[in-house]
Amino acid sequence: KMLENNPRVMSFHERIIEECDEMLTTKPSVRIMEGKRLLTISRIVLERVFYLSYGYRMTGNEEYLKRAEEEMLAAAAFTDWNPKHFLDVGEMCFGLAIGYDWLYDKLSEQTRKTIREAIISKGIMAAKSKDAKFYRSKTNWNQVCNGGLVNAALAICDEEPELAKEIIDKALGSINLAVENYAPEGGYPEGFQYWTYGTAYQVLLNDALESVFGHSFGLNEAPGLLRSARYVQFMTAPTGDCFCFSDANPTAYGNIMMFWFAYKANDPSLLWLEMDYLKDKNLDFGEYNEDRLLPCLPIFASRVDLSKVRAPKEKVWKNDGITPLFIYRSGWDSSKDVYLGVKGGTSSFSHAHMDAGSFVYEN
Repeated sequence: KMLENNPRVMSFHERIIEECDEMLTTKPSVRIMEGKRLLTISRIVLERVFYLSYGYRMTGNEEYLKRAEEEMLAAAAFTDWNPKHFLDVGEMCFGLAIGYDWLYDKLSEQTRKTIREAIISKGIMAAKSKDAKFYRSKTNWNQVCNGGLVNAALAICDEEPELAKEIIDKALGSINLAVENYAPEGGYPEGFQYWTYGTAYQVLLNDALESVFGHSFGLNEAPGLLRSARYVQFMTAPTGDCFCFSDANPTAYGNIMMFWFAYKANDPSLLWLEMDYLKDKNLDFGEYNEDRLLPCLPIFASRVDLSKVRAPKEKVWKNDGITPLFIYRSGWDSSKDVYLGVKGGTSSFSHAHMDAGSFVYEN
């Protein structure tokens, strides 16, 4: 219904379906390491399964179903998902969790069994090994790995309730180490780019918990979490560049999860900048940094009345957390608006640099 009434998002949906058609011509992934990482392959598997599962659920095209099944079975046959670099496991878990859950009724019992056993042996059991150091991390690793594992646990919880409970309980005991970084005003010490990565998986974790249990176990109410959407909005300067501290690229991009934040905060103004990306008829999915998660955009957009999107009223944003930050912009309508951003912080946090006291200025 939302797609029918919103041409902007409909064109976005149509691009996702076009991507699904292109995926039909590809062969299933193989386990190819890049140095110590399998992460590129994990992300390819996730993207293919997520897009194709979305495509099948939205169109009923059986070819998407078949191709998603092939991709999941190929990943399930890997010797492992490289737990020594656990981000690889976390993202692979999310990909297979989506496919297993969304396509469940159309998969054969043998396919379900194969995928479920892979999730358990290569994901959940790996989280019990010495490689699962992310449980003690305060960085995006905690969010990505726990986000993937919790979604995987929820996907198989009917068949494996005890294993699922164990993973969820452990995640709830660990995730606050990362969530505390948003306090008090919503700043994210790893900067614009890693906000997109870590917070995306935080949203996937929180929303999955809510969908199953009816609440997020208090995570949505964590100090600063919902307010962090305003932080990342202010990080984009009028010219389209971003305040690029902590390993961020200089050019800003769309943030898929802002649609979730607009819904949870009941604040459509959080989408003021995001709507410009939807207007782009020549939209390049590369304008979304975590583009493998793009099906989340129309899903979360369907929860918001996009006709009510207006410019934010605020012109100043500040944060007194791990990375103190002050940002001023004179308006939201012109690339010639004045913009000033100043940061403090420490070089000892993940992805940080020796740049405390640095600033950017646009006029």
